[in-house]
Amino acid sequence: MKRLLSMTMIMLMFMLTFGGMAYGSYYPWGRGQANVNTATQEELAWFLGRGSVDNAEQVAENIITYRESSGPLTSTDELLNVEGIDEDTYDQVRLWLKTSGTTDHDPEKTVRPHTDPFFGFGIENYRD
Repeated sequence: MKRLLSMTMIMLMFMLTFGGMAYGSYYPWGRGQANVNTATQEELAWFLGRGSVDNAEQVAENIITYRESSGPLTSTDELLNVEGIDEDTYDQVRLWLKTSGTTDHDPEKTVRPHTDPFFGFGIENYRD
């Protein structure tokens, strides 16, 4: 009995430790972040679209215009000065944007919502 309990505990620890690694590259809404200082308009629009910004292309163009006129952004909080970005919009997209490093744009890792409401997200569009 003691041996069975210890084996069960070892298996449980193993599953908890390494179980999530199989899904490490699964990003249901895409992956990465856009550097607002270096990203192209297309990349910015893609990330803004992930944050449910209705006019993502126009807001991306406004970000580029702002950074060209004001210089590089030192903080993502400066995006509140961009036309088309208010507090609510900023809260929706702030996790997708950064001010340093490279833009990690990988739209191929996006999973589109599945049509079946009982199973949520499907993996038919997921490309590894």
